Amino acid sequence: MALPVDLFLMRRLIGVGPRRVTRELAVPFTASAGMAVTTLFVRESVVGVPALAELVLLVAVGVLSYLVFLLGLDRQFSWGLRGNLRAVTGAFGRSG
Repeated sequence: MALPVDLFLMRRLIGVGPRRVTRELAVPFTASAGMAVTTLFVRESVVGVPALAELVLLVAVGVLSYLVFLLGLDRQFSWGLRGNLRAVTGAFGRSG
């Protein structure tokens, strides 16, 4: 309910319009939706597994599916995630 007010205030205070906000949120939102569908599908497929093992499996599936969707969408929308990921992994590879 507060989103229209937030969008109005963002445009007024910092000059960011609703289209830009929607465009910036589209990729992570779509990746989250894909992750949710994938995780629910795997959850329904796993039967008779101990709860802790199911939790570990679903967390791993969620992380991996989110990354797959995010990287796939990044290629389509040129969101810049690949460059950021390279910078982060490169920072881990350097010694202090």
